[in-house]
Amino acid sequence: MTATLPSPATRAAPNPALVDELVSLTQRWAGGQAYDDDRLVTVRTALIDATAAHASAQIPIYRRLVTELGAGHGDRPLLDCDVFKAYDPRWIDDGDWRSMTGWLAGLHDRPPLLGRRPSDLDDWLAVLEHGGTRAVCSSGSSGMLSFVPRSAQEWELARFVGTAALAPLIARRVGRRSERVALRAATATLGPRRVDALTQRAPRRREAAFVLDFADGRTGNQVIGRELARAVGVRHYLYPGTLSAVGVRALARGPRTAADVAALRLLQDELVDGADAHMTRLVAAMRAGASSARRAFVFGTPHQLLQLVTAIERSGQPVLTPRGSVVFFGGGWKNFDGGTIQRDQLIARVCSALGVRPEFVLEGYSMTELNTMLLRCEDGRFHIPPLIEGFVVDPSLRESPTGTGRFGFRDPLATSRPGFLVTGDAVTLVDDTCPCGLTGAAITAIARAGRHEVKGCAGIAASLPV
Repeated sequence: MTATLPSPATRAAPNPALVDELVSLTQRWAGGQAYDDDRLVTVRTALIDATAAHASAQIPIYRRLVTELGAGHGDRPLLDCDVFKAYDPRWIDDGDWRSMTGWLAGLHDRPPLLGRRPSDLDDWLAVLEHGGTRAVCSSGSSGMLSFVPRSAQEWELARFVGTAALAPLIARRVGRRSERVALRAATATLGPRRVDALTQRAPRRREAAFVLDFADGRTGNQVIGRELARAVGVRHYLYPGTLSAVGVRALARGPRTAADVAALRLLQDELVDGADAHMTRLVAAMRAGASSARRAFVFGTPHQLLQLVTAIERSGQPVLTPRGSVVFFGGGWKNFDGGTIQRDQLIARVCSALGVRPEFVLEGYSMTELNTMLLRCEDGRFHIPPLIEGFVVDPSLRESPTGTGRFGFRDPLATSRPGFLVTGDAVTLVDDTCPCGLTGAAITAIARAGRHEVKGCAGIAASLPV
């Protein structure tokens, strides 16, 4: 039985039945099963229309865009991702949190609450979260942080939908046949929300997660690493402390205030003086897990993986992780200084150092502004989950379902902030049946578009002074 399509203009939040139907159809797509593509598009369009109506009514910056363009409801215009860093950086330097909060209110469907005066940038983010607005940040080479606000409800919805859609894609690549069959049966008979609830309560699997980052922080890759490691019983982080937003900003642009200097001093103590000790501890934990037949789940950026395999190679002995161990990475291949890593060479070194097969090395593509992840298949395509509507745009922002241009998307899960966006990534988009068996839109090449700075959590990770 399918859900009834709502009137978009009256919807202020996603219809749960439609969300569940979209997730179920996406799971069938991910698992290579037959599904009704026309129905999927209909459901996704209804959810996007509802999200657009809510944004037009409740999110000031989107309401202004619609008014300026004279767009009708069905046009669903796009914003540039730069809107998430369109503030005066002097507000942060001067501690003008009222102005920062007022700016952020233009990107949110309700005014963020400040229960007290924040002491610094990290405290501002903490106070916002206490008031119900969770802002994840990312940085470019200029040091201008982007702040993407989400309500607690959107955050939980994104976690549920993202996990539900990603699980069958990962199982398709690295899962045992029995695991794939069980997941397929569960999602078909119990529904995605029941499966999610059971997963949250299930006993932890006999695995150990190794996250090549800080244990805490508010950048996108740290958030993704923690989410992916949630289902694993034993978790190890390369750095047990917190990467502060002040430190991220100062690292990219250079120290300009006393707070910047203090934050960089902490990074110096953690990353330079203690870097070898942290990596030695993590590698030792990997060896201990391997000796007890505990499968490893390793997550990081390309440059972080390079640091790990270099340390293992220097030790003179590989870490032979048990069969079924997985390496998952994401982020760019270039740091803020332009240094690059060759993908094939890195994958070969990862397989040699950790004893994993190439098909068990997974790569994802996402960004702070997006509520889902694109997984790279064995044929080199990043497949766009049909949860979202993805396309490319030309310099005049005309949309095309295929070709080369800046990547754009409409995300029906962006229920509390703008989710109809054009990114700074230049991509090549195809829309056909991939040799891997998946259908629909996929990205085959990714680069930064002209005049757009190197951006993202991978750039920060690659530029850390280790």
